[in-house]
Amino acid sequence: MDPIIAYIDKFDGNGNFTLWKNHVYLVLQAKGVAHAVENDLRYEDSSGNFVFDIDDSKADDTASIIIRSCLTPEYANYSMKLKAFELWAELDMLFSSAKTSQIVAQLSKLLACKMQPSDKNGRTFTATFKSIV
Repeated sequence: MDPIIAYIDKFDGNGNFTLWKNHVYLVLQAKGVAHAVENDLRYEDSSGNFVFDIDDSKADDTASIIIRSCLTPEYANYSMKLKAFELWAELDMLFSSAKTSQIVAQLSKLLACKMQPSDKNGRTFTATFKSIV
């Protein structure tokens, strides 16, 4: 793994998406592939297919690898077929608003809330659940 990327916390849907996005964008700039997330690099050829030229294809691949390596596995695997521009836009749509980040954080807490064997009557579980909701 690239040492620069190792310093970026993997984004898991929680935390400050804007800060994470800025860190990843700086890495993309340093690697010379930021243009792959700024514009869709594909163009339509004479037969109507969308294609890349070889340099843009390499830039897209590199940008996609960098972005995915800064995501937790569930988000990285979710987006395997997306090009860098699409992936960047999709992440922005999902996490850029504060409300979305709050909802994701709340859902993560709810999913982690489990009744323990020692909680025979469910009071601890109920109290924990109520405190989250």
